[in-house]
Amino acid sequence: MRRVLGLENLGEPIGRSALTIGKFFAVHRGHQALLQATDEAARIQGAEAVAVTFDRHPGEVLRPGTEYPILATLEERLELIEQQGVDTTVVLSVTPELLSMEPELFVRDVLVRQLGAVEILASAAFRFGRGARGSIETLRRLGPELGFRWTDVPTVDANGERISSSRVAACIEEGSAASAAALLGRYYSVTGTVVRGQQLGRQLGFPTANVRTHPRRLLPADGVYVARLCAGGPPMPAVANLGVRPTVDGAQRVLEVHALDWTGELYDREVRVEFVDRVRGEQRFPSVEALKEQIGRDVERARQCFRHAGTPNSSLWG
Repeated sequence: MRRVLGLENLGEPIGRSALTIGKFFAVHRGHQALLQATDEAARIQGAEAVAVTFDRHPGEVLRPGTEYPILATLEERLELIEQQGVDTTVVLSVTPELLSMEPELFVRDVLVRQLGAVEILASAAFRFGRGARGSIETLRRLGPELGFRWTDVPTVDANGERISSSRVAACIEEGSAASAAALLGRYYSVTGTVVRGQQLGRQLGFPTANVRTHPRRLLPADGVYVARLCAGGPPMPAVANLGVRPTVDGAQRVLEVHALDWTGELYDREVRVEFVDRVRGEQRFPSVEALKEQIGRDVERARQCFRHAGTPNSSLWG
């Protein structure tokens, strides 16, 4: 997949494209359906399949100082978009000038003149341009004049409700890892660097990788999770603990991951932690020995989950 980081790096305008545009902050199942439909439309049109996205949340420019939690880094979003088959992803730099552009000018100058749109795919909820005044009605009106076709791609629902990035985020914040996975079509994951900690897990008989994530990365609710640890090879079955470790008087929120039946050093390496299901919330135990016994039960719970992988009710395991 070709990646264009900023329109100034596009070079020659694209000749013909079927394109879609969105923030794609979660690249959830709804986004995936839209991207796949764009790829299919491009093949029919004999055109390039193009996804247009943004380098940051528009609110960071509209409301300076406001911090927005990250569901996926830009690099992760680009990789997930690429998996849906598009040929080119154009990342627009969110600037005051871009946000103040009138919808009609954005369509004419960016989507048609520079990106060569002969078909634009969007859902009914799509909004764009200054004050979010652009809509599918704008596209329907401009299409005949500018020579492109507008295609409505239905949203994807789960349990009767539209899948959205905010809905995914709510599941994560609640610790509902399995529900988030159902919306995403994959496990929710975070990346980070393994750093040296106090080695408390090793002292308890369960050595852990202490994973430092981006400070704005959205992390699940505190607790213990069945997880998978990805460190360059096949995903490893694991147990993850997220919280302040109250039994040992911890004060800082930490993500620790214990890979089952694996030994080795991961210090300074970047890893990915996939949250499969929540085992329990964080709790204080009366003694370190009681904590150790509970960790043993948590590990056994994870083993049971992985032993049942591949059953009809666990289709996300893989």
